[in-house]
Amino acid sequence: MRRCLLVSAVAVIAACVTAPAADAKATPHFTKQVAAPGERVGVVFDRGIESYLAPLEVYLVSTKDEPFIRGRGDRRLTRVGTLGRRGMILRPATLVFRVPEMAHGSYTLAVFFVGSATGRWANAVPGLWRDSQLGPRLVLRVSH
Repeated sequence: MRRCLLVSAVAVIAACVTAPAADAKATPHFTKQVAAPGERVGVVFDRGIESYLAPLEVYLVSTKDEPFIRGRGDRRLTRVGTLGRRGMILRPATLVFRVPEMAHGSYTLAVFFVGSATGRWANAVPGLWRDSQLGPRLVLRVSH
């Protein structure tokens, strides 16, 4: 009886420890909210990044265009960097980039990764800049 209870307790603890990691979502944020072309900006990837396979390809996209992006080959995306290498375990990190020459306006991120189940590229953060209750959450305003 004790052994059965001990095994059950270990199973419950293991489920509690591993479940949040599986459900976690990486929620990146900018180190600045406003920047001009040429300025350095960081994208902080905190908790949840461990749930994704490296590499992560990070792009800026206009908040107007973001809902219509269907893949990483879309010409409306501007690549600003890559986080990790294939086979690398991702840990919380900050990707620093220089804002490229681009029109002034509001930009958010598209972060593409290869899905472990599908083997296909997918966007990890679609719709992250808009939230019906919170309003814009991930927006970089490019000024001149």
